[in-house]
Amino acid sequence: YAYNHNGSGASIAGGAFYQANQFPQEYADSYFFGDYVLGFIRRLAAQDYTRALDFATDVPGPVDLRVGPDGSLYYLSFFTGSVNRIAYIGGANRNPTAVIRARPTAGDAPLRVYFSALASSDPDNDSLSYTWDFGDGTPAASGSSVSHVYQAGQYTAKLSASDPLGASSTTTISVTSGSNRPTAKITRPDRYRYSAGSTVSFAGTGTDKEDGLLPASAFSWSVIFHHAEHTHPFLGPLNGVKRGTFQIPRTGETSANVFYRVQMTVKDSSGLTRVLTRDIRPRRTRLTLETSPPGLQLTLDGQPLVAPQAVIGVTGSTRTLGAPATQERNGVSYEFVGWSDGGAATHTIQTPVPNTTYTAIYRAP
Repeated sequence: YAYNHNGSGASIAGGAFYQANQFPQEYADSYFFGDYVLGFIRRLAAQDYTRALDFATDVPGPVDLRVGPDGSLYYLSFFTGSVNRIAYIGGANRNPTAVIRARPTAGDAPLRVYFSALASSDPDNDSLSYTWDFGDGTPAASGSSVSHVYQAGQYTAKLSASDPLGASSTTTISVTSGSNRPTAKITRPDRYRYSAGSTVSFAGTGTDKEDGLLPASAFSWSVIFHHAEHTHPFLGPLNGVKRGTFQIPRTGETSANVFYRVQMTVKDSSGLTRVLTRDIRPRRTRLTLETSPPGLQLTLDGQPLVAPQAVIGVTGSTRTLGAPATQERNGVSYEFVGWSDGGAATHTIQTPVPNTTYTAIYRAP
């Protein structure tokens, strides 16, 4: 069994054979596998290993799957850093998911906060009722949207969402009355285009209504590498600095569908934070690989292709061009003579700024 990556950099993460009995009989001996990039878990049924069946979607970065002693399927999520359990419950009533939206969650006292439970949901599409505990000793309230006035202090508000059959879930949110969130600004990097190999500077400032100018100890930085629709941690967290630098690597991901997100977090003496981000995107170059005569085979970064072919890459990145010593096309044998840039049959280049064509020259003996 195989599936097309469609240029999205999909990454398979296996896998587990199901030989327990907690799931229905149709799952016996199924092979479960996940995809880190596309965020799914699928299974191959024992009766037909040529076709994958959907099992779970919107799975955050699955990187490992195991069947537990209880017969449940467990998966490790890279994005959330958690182990998650999938169990069979048949037609049993399922718990709702409680979600709080609140604004503002910090400010001068007395502070009126507006709460909403409208983002909550129930997997069985049951109607939900809501109970609010404001965390300050005042009576509870009900309803999907409520407001409450807080005196100075730090509080934890709790929402309980319940369905008509008694299944429920809770969630909380912190509220600080009498203190304001800090304000912040990322001063570097500016919104420029980077090349592979370049050095990026980052810097920022932060102030707070109660604390004044925030010191370096209030700052934390992270850099996240974005590729297609998934991410990889690149740098950090770096704590206790207002500025610094990092270098864009020349090797690694060859796709041009990438960028870096610089994230700055500032925290005041009350523990309130402000998070800002700045995206920096790459310069791109079109590389065209040709052969003389046309239509012969080459490799780019070890992957075969038939020339001519154009690819878009990040300017400055290291790529490997390859030309077979001999090859045959339409019954004619050809031997490699040289590349138009003077490189060896297999050699590396640093992707130039201008769009560039590289031609492998062959001749018939």
